[in-house]
Amino acid sequence: MRRGRKLGMALVFVGFFLLCAAGGMLYYNHAESRRAQDASAQVLALLAEEIQNNQRGESVPPTENDRDTLTPVPSKPLPPNDEDLCPTVQIDGVDYIGVVSFPTLSLELPVMAQWSPAGLQTAPGRYTGTPAGGNLVIAGHNYDSHFGALEDLNLNDAVLFTDVNGKVYTYAVLDIEILQPTAIEDMIAGDYPFTIFTCTYGGRTRLTIRCG
Repeated sequence: MRRGRKLGMALVFVGFFLLCAAGGMLYYNHAESRRAQDASAQVLALLAEEIQNNQRGESVPPTENDRDTLTPVPSKPLPPNDEDLCPTVQIDGVDYIGVVSFPTLSLELPVMAQWSPAGLQTAPGRYTGTPAGGNLVIAGHNYDSHFGALEDLNLNDAVLFTDVNGKVYTYAVLDIEILQPTAIEDMIAGDYPFTIFTCTYGGRTRLTIRCG
């Protein structure tokens, strides 16, 4: 009888521990998503201003106060054959190529010129290709505030990419795939002008959105 009671208490304790762990993970994920949302929103506001300036042919140098707040971050330059096809602007030491928008999701995010694990905590990043070259691939985290909502996209939904000069590329969702993390070649394969991928929840597979 005592043994059964002890086992019952142990199971209750384990259940309580797992419930707390799940709650802690949920809170952490929510906090990370909120932090990423705030970071990308700050970049998006500055990037929108840069795009407007480029459209008007203006160039606004940073003030002394702006320079004080800049935090240089090493970024790899675009390959030589991509530099002319993919203009960039630099914000806080990071190069950006434009903005990706999903009208049906009311979602708009800046896109870095080069992806990196650390960079993806702020914004999606260019994986390969260029919009002008018709082979752009970008990657992003599955934060609720970033690419976590892409699972709600449907075929034929519009996807827009606006480069830093204000040129808008309009696409539609043609295919939605779930790929294995090791299927790198499959992620960038196919004759699609624009591909977007992110982890599914749990990180075991990749949600891949093909646009044309």
